[in-house]
Amino acid sequence: MRDGLVQDMRDYIVAIQTLGCSVNWEHGLAGAIDTDPETGNMTLSDRFAIHICDLSHWSISQRFADVFPEMRGYYQVSEQDTIPASKVDVEGFLEQRAQRRPGSDQRNADG
Repeated sequence: MRDGLVQDMRDYIVAIQTLGCSVNWEHGLAGAIDTDPETGNMTLSDRFAIHICDLSHWSISQRFADVFPEMRGYYQVSEQDTIPASKVDVEGFLEQRAQRRPGSDQRNADG
């Protein structure tokens, strides 16, 4: 699989953006992102990193599987023609993280 992706990655990226894929993560951004309390730097949580590295957690749409049959067997195939993008409130997530961080401008402005 890796060799196939490396040969012409552009086609897979466009297909994934158009037809969709999912890592089937059910714990939201709060479970996927860790924030260093001192610096505010954000990184993937260990739990999310382990989850996304396991291909059995990934799903591709039926149309993606039809276009790239060589990918079957590596991922779950969803019966949907496309997998819609997740709806995530990134700005709300970032605001919450800023308010919890000691010394953040948001927190200082409030108190």
